[in-house]
Amino acid sequence: MNDTPIRKLMTDDDLADRWGCERETVLRRRKLWGLKGVKFGRQWRFRPEDVEECERRRVTAE
Repeated sequence: MNDTPIRKLMTDDDLADRWGCERETVLRRRKLWGLKGVKFGRQWRFRPEDVEECERRRVTAE
């Protein structure tokens, strides 16, 4: 049996809430900032560690 823990992925709506913006803004930032994600149907999913890494890069770049 595989003992790898299941991680909760963040949706584009989760990121919109986190960043205080619209979902469309999240999708634009995904491309602009190089945020890795996977598309399921009409919604994107992101690993929390990828989101945090992207946020760290943005803070240090400013």
